[in-house]
Amino acid sequence: MSSRVNEALHRLSSPLRRAEYILACEGHAGEETDKLDDMELLMEVMEAREGLANAQSPEEVAEIREENDDTSALAKMQEVLQEIESVVAAKDWPALRTAAVKLKYLQGIESAAAAWPEVTHDH
Repeated sequence: MSSRVNEALHRLSSPLRRAEYILACEGHAGEETDKLDDMELLMEVMEAREGLANAQSPEEVAEIREENDDTSALAKMQEVLQEIESVVAAKDWPALRTAAVKLKYLQGIESAAAAWPEVTHDH
């Protein structure tokens, strides 16, 4: 029983894992090949990733993180979380899948910054 509780906590403690779990339960599980269709957001993510890949110091990484916050990635993440809440309430599973992909890309920037100087490739 403890193992099941820990698994539930793991899935439900992250908005992305929670959305992916809901999608799986509803028969709309995401694929590894799911891509981001929002070209503007994709460009922002790619620029941040390139900046992290070329960063030479922790200060540069901190600057990229600040730029990420300043360019409203945090606000975009909150926006996507609100979108997820509303599409789940509406049971709009294709829209939830799209929103989950957006959230995955946005979280990837922070994960890459936290892992610096290691390069992470999650997409």
